Amino acid sequence: MTIWVPGPWRDPALLDWQRGGRVELRVFPIPAGGSCTIKLAYTQVATPRGDRRQYAYPLAASADASTAAERFSVDVEVRGARAGGVHAAGYDLAAVPADDGVARLRFTQGAFVPSGDLRISYQPEDADAEVRAWTFAGAAALAPDEVLAAKRKVGNDPVVVAAQRAIAADVRPTAVLALRPELPRWRQARDRDYVVVLDASESMVGERWRRAQALAQRLTGELDGRDRVTWMTCHDECAAAGPLAPASAAQTSTLTSWPRRATPRVAPRSGGGGARGRGVGAGRR
Repeated sequence: MTIWVPGPWRDPALLDWQRGGRVELRVFPIPAGGSCTIKLAYTQVATPRGDRRQYAYPLAASADASTAAERFSVDVEVRGARAGGVHAAGYDLAAVPADDGVARLRFTQGAFVPSGDLRISYQPEDADAEVRAWTFAGAAALAPDEVLAAKRKVGNDPVVVAAQRAIAADVRPTAVLALRPELPRWRQARDRDYVVVLDASESMVGERWRRAQALAQRLTGELDGRDRVTWMTCHDECAAAGPLAPASAAQTSTLTSWPRRATPRVAPRSGGGGARGRGVGAGRR
């Protein structure tokens, strides 16, 4: 694939995609003994690492020094990071003065030979926020190649091909919320009713579903014996595991075994909104 950037240009440039995340840039002409400055701008999502985020700048290393540079310099500015929470790995970047709210690092070296990728990790200012949100819109997957899909006797599974088409055609926007509330300390000596709601939407499969069950099990097991508890799973409709019952080891065991039969399922693609639910019994207190 070739990407041609329309002019006007100071110097013609050609950007070729090679494979994976590798691209090749050719800039010409450069006069003999001259120099040329190339500026590339792109957007990349910083990878989450626990309560931190990490950015990796790939620097190819080679045993024959074929990737050596006469002079290499990097200037890093990080905004939105907690003070003192920016760290560099792989090379000795020095902190330099910067404006308020900006962490700045710099590295310069002559006769530079890469020894590996440069990694910048930082802790966001809202790392301990109680609520976080992410949104996504657009195609999340590619449809199968129609020419290859139409071939016969090559091992194509029509069910798999149809599922790939359905996933690629699903361009519904998505919103994700992550909750980590700071719960107040126990102050009242009274009984309470709890309903633990598990998200049973189509995104809650595999490890996500197992973690949700484990969290609900732990929460139920730590409740006071005077409290009553039950579980619900919700998607386009809600279903309860049963009536409220006193928190106990027996109730925890009953609730833990129930979601195994109430696994997440795909919602019908229909218009309208609203969730339907089944009651869990009249509450008290």
